[in-house]
Amino acid sequence: MRVQIPESEVKELLTDVLGKKPTRKLLSEFKDYLDIDVPQWLRDNAKAFMRKLVEEDRRKELGD
Repeated sequence: MRVQIPESEVKELLTDVLGKKPTRKLLSEFKDYLDIDVPQWLRDNAKAFMRKLVEEDRRKELGD
């Protein structure tokens, strides 16, 4: 699975955080950071989702 974030949103976010338009270098570095962080975010959210199902006693929905 690949999460796609429009470059315009990434630029807008960095502009808000930096207080000015990001350079190409900063934009590129941030995109590299996203390549590392987003997969970890997905794993963390999947684990949290599983805990929620277990806490709600919905294990049967997970199958055998």
